[in-house]
Amino acid sequence: AFHFCSSLISLSSRCYLMPSAATDSNITISIMSMIFDSSFYSLWVLVTFAVIFIYFVFQKRKSVDTIPRVKGGMPFFGQVFDLMRGSAWDLMTEWMLVYGTVFKFHLFGSDMICISDPECLKVILSTKLSIFKKDTRWTYKPFMVLLGNGLVTADGQSWRKQRVLLSSHLRIDILDDIPAMTLKAVKRLCQKLDAAKRDGTVLEMAEEFRHLTLHVISEAILSISAEECDETFAKMYL
Repeated sequence: AFHFCSSLISLSSRCYLMPSAATDSNITISIMSMIFDSSFYSLWVLVTFAVIFIYFVFQKRKSVDTIPRVKGGMPFFGQVFDLMRGSAWDLMTEWMLVYGTVFKFHLFGSDMICISDPECLKVILSTKLSIFKKDTRWTYKPFMVLLGNGLVTADGQSWRKQRVLLSSHLRIDILDDIPAMTLKAVKRLCQKLDAAKRDGTVLEMAEEFRHLTLHVISEAILSISAEECDETFAKMYL
């Protein structure tokens, strides 16, 4: 502000002390000087913020550097194009065989940690459940329209309150029905296997078991048939 006011005073004094043509020229030079000075300070501030941002991002990544990282990928996008080439589940299984049961990969500016270790999963899903948040930004996002803020996506006090309200029904009603639902899903898979045997076609069993699991969950929680599940959840999730 002081620099700007000084420049204005300089401009005013020149207007009174110099001839008309020279005054116009000096005014132009002074204005250009102020523009370049302000541009320099703006650039300096922008670079400073950029350096601070990069520093904090680096520190955040450094804190989880002990977790093996999948090699390759592109800046910001990470491994998204690798995941789009085929089955994401199969690709993550391949990564697990290379990097171990706990590894991370990059996706749209965020680090994703993949865990297939039973003991780690027990900590996350059971013993230390309260310190882990549900991933509504990525994993649950395609289903938020259907699931809303219910038991599946809720956290903390909201989850505990809904869990208490549904505990008796989950323990008695649904558990009594799940074996029959599972049996129906297994029979559908057996029919599909028989048809593949007759036709001589090959089925990817990992994919089939994922569909079977999703059929049972969809029918038990949302009362959705297998056909409707394949038209909605399977297309979004599998």
